[in-house]
Amino acid sequence: MRGGVRLGAGLSFGDLPGVGALLRLTPALIWPRARLEFEVSYGPLRRARFDDTPGRGADLQLAVGAVRGCPLLHARKFEFPLCAGLELGALYGRGVGYEITSEARQLFVALHLAPGVFYAVHPRVAVGGIVEGAVHIVRPRFVVENLGRSIAAPWRASARCSRWKSDFRDPS
Repeated sequence: MRGGVRLGAGLSFGDLPGVGALLRLTPALIWPRARLEFEVSYGPLRRARFDDTPGRGADLQLAVGAVRGCPLLHARKFEFPLCAGLELGALYGRGVGYEITSEARQLFVALHLAPGVFYAVHPRVAVGGIVEGAVHIVRPRFVVENLGRSIAAPWRASARCSRWKSDFRDPS
């Protein structure tokens, strides 16, 4: 067994309104044929606004932690992790454009699959990418209380693509 840390940046769609950035830090325990990953992800601020009143809505952010297991396939200097896991976190929202606004945090839970491909450029460093699909088990929803209008709710599923990831490993 050895350790590793993955740093990643990519895009997400379906977790928050629109398409936006997703930043990740993933410590891992690595065996010859498997990985156990403990990931922390952050979706920076995205704006959700009503079409009929574009100055009103909410600013949203996402922070999640994930645990996932990954069988590993190898072909020379290539590694193919086939990951599945559980995410647990919070969607943070802050009202915008109203006389009285509030902030809220709501539970976010998702199951996801994440196949990837990495190329070992050095025994300690690999670069590559991951494509993820997530199914949201608990979907937070933000509503304007007095109007009963929903500002934002994640889709039932989301897609994420980390086009660039660096994996730093202990080669022992």
